[in-house]
Amino acid sequence: MITNKFTPRMSEVVGGRHIRNDVLAIWSVEGFIEVQEMFSPDIWQSGLIMANLNLDYLSEIVWGHDVEVTTGVKKIGNTSFVLLQNFYQESRLCARALVTLLHYSYEAQKPEPIPPEIRLQLAEHQIME
Repeated sequence: MITNKFTPRMSEVVGGRHIRNDVLAIWSVEGFIEVQEMFSPDIWQSGLIMANLNLDYLSEIVWGHDVEVTTGVKKIGNTSFVLLQNFYQESRLCARALVTLLHYSYEAQKPEPIPPEIRLQLAEHQIME
């Protein structure tokens, strides 16, 4: 399980001290940088494409308290895998995301299999629900 902490910024707030919904998508991406680094130390060369992002908003997130994002691997396929991310504020589950990442070859212009050594690294973060 990978854990990241985010401090909401004033620019991310709308009326009533609520954090804007789009901010969670940004935290989601920043929350799986460690996963991208499994594919390449230079994340711009990781060959990963976000194919899908589903965010379920369960409770409000407000300015003034940090947010913890946990990231685990839910499923590993041949060329893609699914991450499960939970967003907590003050130990309360506020949102949940499912993120599908596709391992893609820009040179061949098609998905490519996840290498065995990276599959093992992903498996270290696999969660069972």
